[in-house]
Amino acid sequence: MKKSMNIIKSKIYHYLECGLTNVYLENGFNIDKDENLYIENINSLHNAIGYHLINKSGKLSAREIRFIRHMMDLSQKALGMILGVKYLTILRWEKGELKINKSAEYLLRMYFLEFLRPESSGKDLIDRISDIDNDRHNQEPDIKLQYKKSSWEEKLAA
Repeated sequence: MKKSMNIIKSKIYHYLECGLTNVYLENGFNIDKDENLYIENINSLHNAIGYHLINKSGKLSAREIRFIRHMMDLSQKALGMILGVKYLTILRWEKGELKINKSAEYLLRMYFLEFLRPESSGKDLIDRISDIDNDRHNQEPDIKLQYKKSSWEEKLAA
């Protein structure tokens, strides 16, 4: 096999294609006679990598920030709007020229967690928060509440 295929003799695959340099696959992959790589359930693989990044200790690296942004299919500008920074800041984080600040990293990890858990209702909240700079939301709408079964709930629009 060609050296460029990142095969280690013990049949562990060094998975560089995700953009990270520290991911190794022990199984769940196959390389055919033409040296084409096939990975079982690649979406699940990327989600597992994502959960690892959310839960890791220490700051996210430049490559990890880029991986997260790509997983969420966001441009640098879109991620910057969500985190409240300019797209050039995102660019500098991803190039390793600037370290991500603590509050932005917390928000990025929480946003990414909600992205990975599509059943979560927090995703709608994060989408609304990311639209906070939109002028059409500057008015204060009425909050209509109803008391039901010993607790208050917002009355949903019909």
